Amino acid sequence: RWLGELTRSSLLGRKPMHLVYNGIDLDHFRPCGEGPARPRSMTLLFVSGPNDPTKGLAELLRAYRALRERDPALTLRIAGNAPDDARHHPGVEFLGEVPRSRMPEVYQSADVFILPTLADNTPVTIMEAMACGVPVIATEVGGIPELVEREVTGKLVPRGDTGALAGAIEALTGDEAGRRRMAQAARERAVARFSKERMALELEKVYAGIPGTAGARPVT
Repeated sequence: RWLGELTRSSLLGRKPMHLVYNGIDLDHFRPCGEGPARPRSMTLLFVSGPNDPTKGLAELLRAYRALRERDPALTLRIAGNAPDDARHHPGVEFLGEVPRSRMPEVYQSADVFILPTLADNTPVTIMEAMACGVPVIATEVGGIPELVEREVTGKLVPRGDTGALAGAIEALTGDEAGRRRMAQAARERAVARFSKERMALELEKVYAGIPGTAGARPVT
């Protein structure tokens, strides 16, 4: 919706516009089954493409350093490539490039998914984390508030505000009941809004409404 309104105001004027959110495979990205409790450190997860500075890794590392001084057991796991200067922080685990087939287990191993991005529309990584039943902390930019409902499926913080990011992480990692509630709500929201089947049906409706395409079916 955010991108649509931005485009409408600058390019399309009064032309018809259709809102269709991306879809993901909810059978692939899903919570892991309940197993025996296992003692481990609290794990934060950050996922990004190759060395993309707009995703907010520098801001996350500053917040993490401050938090780990108070909680040495806190772990930050990074999936994807990261710049060399980010690889020398205690408690940070670098997974490197992870095959898509293994990404569900990466999400499932996290207690909280973090995306302090500086600019974005509707990141698929947030959808995947929510589908795996992981609460999200992200910046309140672009279309992210359309994915993450504040205090229901996660927390939203201002862009570039390291203090607010650290405060949100500390609050959520210290609230087991809140994390469980948000994890369940995140999965429910993903099932209701992020399925690839829903995306295909909505696209089909759009194509069916275009003059001259009656009876045609889009390739999905």
